[in-house]
Amino acid sequence: MVIPDEYVAILRCQTWNVWPECCVAEDTSFVVDDGSGTPLRARLAILTYEQRPAPERYTCETTAVGPLLWDGETRGFHRIRDTILKAPDDEIQVGLQYRHAHRGELDICINFVFAGEVPPALLEALRATTHAVASLMNLACQDFLVPAAPFQLRKVLPGGGGQMESTRRLAVHNRRTLAQSDLQATVSHVASALKSSTFGPKLVTALELYAAHFTESQARVRFLLLVVAMEALSSCTTKHDAAIALLRHWEADLSKVMGNYAPSSEAWLSLDALRRELGFRSEDSIRSQVGKLFAVLPGVAPEDSALLQRRALRVYDKRSTLVHEGHLPASDLEELEREARELLERVLSSTIEATL
Repeated sequence: MVIPDEYVAILRCQTWNVWPECCVAEDTSFVVDDGSGTPLRARLAILTYEQRPAPERYTCETTAVGPLLWDGETRGFHRIRDTILKAPDDEIQVGLQYRHAHRGELDICINFVFAGEVPPALLEALRATTHAVASLMNLACQDFLVPAAPFQLRKVLPGGGGQMESTRRLAVHNRRTLAQSDLQATVSHVASALKSSTFGPKLVTALELYAAHFTESQARVRFLLLVVAMEALSSCTTKHDAAIALLRHWEADLSKVMGNYAPSSEAWLSLDALRRELGFRSEDSIRSQVGKLFAVLPGVAPEDSALLQRRALRVYDKRSTLVHEGHLPASDLEELEREARELLERVLSSTIEATL
């Protein structure tokens, strides 16, 4: 039988307001939903530390209180998303630095008991929940809490100590050497793409979302950023003529029925709302528009285009599951993020290739 261990999930945040000093506010009936069907019973606690004696000076003052947490820095390394990049021949030693709370910081803590190793799905749920608590605290207290250190999990040891689980992912990627001629050609193509792309100003919006995903540490947020970028590039299209004809037939029938009611009646208003909804139905759904984005890529064979559309629709359906149900298995997120990134990069690269 596996003996349960006590853990505490911690998100350390910098505050803007002046909070009560060195206090604890808690809720002992807290639960965390990891999508397993059995919510985890936990204790939510907000721990405040020493406050800044002169906030207006914007000085960073260390203390000797609060658990030691990794400061989030990967000094000297190239970090994207939640990963450190290295070339195949690079020999690196990743040293993580830990620190106590600074003045004016607080910890959002979720204490719980769990038997065995904490699974990725629960870890992701804890990460998302601590960020959700920070957002709600901002709304309730009119503050601007921002993470001062990455989300971390601490295993409570006998005697009151703790063991932090702070690991960094490494990814191997070849390092290219660019010539000046390469740089000049690339700048010309980039400038031309921004000036003459068929996407118009929507291209800048999509590129901004794509750029944001490189510095975002949470997989769920990165996935949504990538899919929203594809939505931004999609164009409004109408349904097939057969569907449009049927909608027009329904609209004519609806208008006849509306003539039986006074314009101010509840029935007429309800039917009028339905008529306006039929007007919207003449356009393809966002899902369909995202799929059609991959039907018009230059230089793509029809069979490849059909495959890209199927991949895009699958990604969008998973996006809908996450948005509308609030959960995707953590085991699926990594593959879905990679798939969304490959699809978006295929579209964005086509804007540059079109200028070659």
